Amino acid sequence: MFRVTRSVIGVALLVAATVSCATTGGPTELTVSVSASLVAPVERLVADFEAANPGIDIRVNPGGSGRLATQIIEGAPSDVAILSDPDAMTSLADDDQLDGPPTPIAVNTLTMIVAPGNPLGVASLADLKRSDGEGLVSLCTPTAACGRATELLLTEVGVVVDERTVTRGPDVAATAAAVRRGDAAVAVVFRTDARAAGDEVTEIPITGAEQRPVVASAAALRRSPHPTEVRAFIELLTSPTGQTVFADAGFGTP
Repeated sequence: MFRVTRSVIGVALLVAATVSCATTGGPTELTVSVSASLVAPVERLVADFEAANPGIDIRVNPGGSGRLATQIIEGAPSDVAILSDPDAMTSLADDDQLDGPPTPIAVNTLTMIVAPGNPLGVASLADLKRSDGEGLVSLCTPTAACGRATELLLTEVGVVVDERTVTRGPDVAATAAAVRRGDAAVAVVFRTDARAAGDEVTEIPITGAEQRPVVASAAALRRSPHPTEVRAFIELLTSPTGQTVFADAGFGTP
């Protein structure tokens, strides 16, 4: 089924790719701006899309959702935005950057990670404000999807973390890496990042996080000169093949 789906998408685009190559004398190049938590599955789908469509090259531009939205608004070239933070996508819509409404593609949830074996006995979000001074807390910057979601969650549960104990990553990948390197004692990240870290960390689930899902979405950008190719790529993200790739990475279905 996987190969058949990929071939169908490829056949639909081969004519467009051929025309573009003939006109420009080179491949059709797309830039996809992707939130850090979504990079791994998106790169898998990019590789499949390129293999099925010779003549199309896709560059993945990773980063925090807010930073990527700012780049696009300020004129950075991009054809597709794939963001974990709904507020960042809304900012693009408000600035008239989108060519149509965003399409939900995946769902994630927050969790905590600590060093293997949980040597400090972290049990809940309340432990982020402990006064014993044992290790830094790694959180995402508020402009990243994980940072915005963490702020909302901490406010809801009434936990205030002393900023003097916090180190902040520009995106969820950097935030998780602080624990993996031993630079922080605990981090609040997405479930998919905890899964990707494997045995390098121990996951401490956050009670009630499943009731506060973070929905990632994809949108075509108005300035893109390749709307046909962009639409086909977004269709791949939402297809059964695309959803299987997201599920393999630990994402839920929107």
